[in-house]
Order: sequence, then C-alpha cells, then structure tokens
Amino acid sequence: MTNAELAILSLIAQQPRHGYEIEQVIEERGMRDWTEVGFSSIYYLLNKLEKDSLIEGHVESHVGQGPALPDRLPRDPRGKRDANGARGRHG
Repeated sequence: MTNAELAILSLIAQQPRHGYEIEQVIEERGMRDWTEVGFSSIYYLLNKLEKDSLIEGHVESHVGQGPALPDRLPRDPRGKRDANGARGRHG
C-alpha cells in the first residue's frame, strides 16, 4: 500500500468523507509535504481502495441541495461496520 493510499484511508477511518472533503483536509493539514496525493488522484485512489474492499462507497441524496456525493466508509476485514462506519470489534 502506498503512502497516498494510507493517507486517504486514515482520513476516512476518522470519519466518512467524500473526495472533495478529503482534498480540503489534505490541504489544511499540509499532508502534501510528506505524501504525493494530487487532487486528480484522490478519486482514483478512492476507487482503488473500494475495489480492494478496504472502503465502501455510500451515496446520500440531499433534496434541494445539489447533486449527491458519495461518502466513503472504512470496512472491517470481516465486512462489518458499526453505526458510524468505523471499524471495531463486533460480537
């Protein structure tokens, strides 16, 4: 796994985020100082992480608030998520 993939996965593990929000956090935290995550590669990496079953895309529609954006949620290795989308031990 690349540094860019780990960076995006760590941001999603904190809370579900869509690509534009990930870009904002990367910029605010100065993450480009230690990893090469370009704006244009964020969606590519999100799709790759989803294909690898590390995250799960979820689209929420907001009536009257423009187009829906997909949030990405971290996945438990067993495919389980808690109510907040975070990984954890599930009994």
